[in-house]
Amino acid sequence: MRFAYADPPYPGLSRRYYAEHSDYAGEVDHRELVSRLEPFDGWALSTSVEALPMVLGLCAHLDVRVA
Repeated sequence: MRFAYADPPYPGLSRRYYAEHSDYAGEVDHRELVSRLEPFDGWALSTSVEALPMVLGLCAHLDVRVA
């Protein structure tokens, strides 16, 4: 079995925490991130409570659980 864990900057907060980093490239594309997680047998994605509805919307076609 293959599992993945993603802990990207929470939606809308990338600039606040990472703008000073030389490799800063803007906000994470969470739609693309979820699509990259789909092939795994299981995965976890950290996000904020404020962003959870948006992230869950990206997962509407998947059988996901929130913990």
